[in-house]
Amino acid sequence: MPPGKTQADRLLDLERAVAGIDKQLVAAEKAADALGHEHQKTRDLVIDLRRKYEVKIAGLEKDLEDLRRWRDDQMKERDEWARRVWAFGPSALITLLFTYLIRR
Repeated sequence: MPPGKTQADRLLDLERAVAGIDKQLVAAEKAADALGHEHQKTRDLVIDLRRKYEVKIAGLEKDLEDLRRWRDDQMKERDEWARRVWAFGPSALITLLFTYLIRR
């Protein structure tokens, strides 16, 4: 035992140290609780944002599918016109040629 310190003094020092540690522990618990609360708020915010973006992405996917269908319809329509021109074109050309030759 160091000189000048009695057991009562050492006990008081230990009590003060324990009280300080207890205060720090209480403060740490409060900070952990606050952090947990903030974490919950952040989690809820992320979940809400994810739901909103999932809805937006679903809408964009639908729009993209509609655009693809429209493009396919346009391609079919263009192919149909090309087929009609080829079906009508040679007949019209022969008719014009015969008309020209007959009038000559």
